[in-house]
Amino acid sequence: MAAASQGAKVAGGLTVGILPGKNHQGLADSVDIAICTDLGHGRNNVNVLSADVVVAVGSGLGTVSEIALALKNHKPVILWQPSPATQAFFTELAPGQFSVAKDIPGAIAQIQALMDNPA
Repeated sequence: MAAASQGAKVAGGLTVGILPGKNHQGLADSVDIAICTDLGHGRNNVNVLSADVVVAVGSGLGTVSEIALALKNHKPVILWQPSPATQAFFTELAPGQFSVAKDIPGAIAQIQALMDNPA
């Protein structure tokens, strides 16, 4: 969360952190609005259902959980520079239900297209 919120902040964005606990413990300095959920890993559902587009960076267990929740909830998903194994895994589970971005301009273009033409 820290790297994403820092990047958004530097670009002039408003940042929101959806936290797993009851307090601001572990909150990045670059988060403008903190939402404490006390849901633990269940906060992933809040993240996904609150998003218009899910852009996944990496393939840690939490990220994979969020990707799966997004796909199950018919949210647009963009995998940014996925490893071959990650791309193969989601291609087998959800063929045609996500896109891949190889670079930041490509991800931005896909997000803009999705926002301009919501499903």
